[in-house]
Amino acid sequence: MLAGKKAIVTGAGRGIGLAIAHAMYKEGARLTTVSKTKENLDRLRTELPGIETVCVNMRDWESTRRSLEKLPPFDILVNNAGYGLSGSFINMPREVTDNMIDVNIKGMINVTQIIAAGMIAGGNGGAIVNVSSVASHRSFRDHTVYAATKAAIDAITRNLAREFAPHKIRVNSVNPSYVSTDMTKHIPEAAVEKLRLLTPTKRLLTPEEVAEAVLFLVNGSASSINGVNLLLDGGYSAT
Repeated sequence: MLAGKKAIVTGAGRGIGLAIAHAMYKEGARLTTVSKTKENLDRLRTELPGIETVCVNMRDWESTRRSLEKLPPFDILVNNAGYGLSGSFINMPREVTDNMIDVNIKGMINVTQIIAAGMIAGGNGGAIVNVSSVASHRSFRDHTVYAATKAAIDAITRNLAREFAPHKIRVNSVNPSYVSTDMTKHIPEAAVEKLRLLTPTKRLLTPEEVAEAVLFLVNGSASSINGVNLLLDGGYSAT
C-alpha cells in the first residue's frame, strides 16, 4: 500500500506512534522515526531494520529544525508526538502547561513547516495526519489544558487543508478516545471503566486501531478526504 513512499512519524518510540511506525513499515514505507528517547529509537532500529531515526526533543525549536531540515523530502508526515497530563485547571503548574503547548502545538507547527516545505518544493503532493483527541470535541474532567491543545491541532488541520490543497497535500487528523499507553497510565481505572461503559461499542481503542485509521488517511483511496477530524471513539461522541 505504501511501497516506496517516504514517511516520517514523530513520537514513534512508544504507544500510538510505535504502532503507526510498525504499520507503515509493514506496508512498505521508507520510514523515518522521530523520538526524544535514544533507547526507544535503538529498539526500533532492531525491530524495523533499515529505518532512519532522528533523536530530538521537539520542545527545542532550533534543534528540531537543524535535525529535520537536512532530511530529504517526504510523501507522508504523521504528527504523533504529544504530551498530556490531567489535573485541576486552577492548580495546573506552569511547567506542565508549557510542556503541553510546546509539544502539542508549537512542536507540531515547527515540524509541519519543515516537512510541508519539502513536499511543496518537491511538487508531488503528500499527506499529513495529525494525532489529536476526542477531548477536542467532548469535555472531560481535569483535561482543560490538554483539550485546548488538541482543539488547536484540529483548527490547524482544517486551515492547512485549505492552504495546502493547491499543492496536492491533504491534511487530516485522527481523534481517538482513550487508548491504553504510557501517557494514559495516570488516569484512574474507575474513570477509564466509566468511559468504556458510556461508549456504545462497550470497548476502548488499541494503538493498532489508531494506526489503521492513519494508514487509511495517507492512502490514495482516501484522496477525497481533506480537512477532516476523524473521531475514533466507538460512538462516544454520539451519546
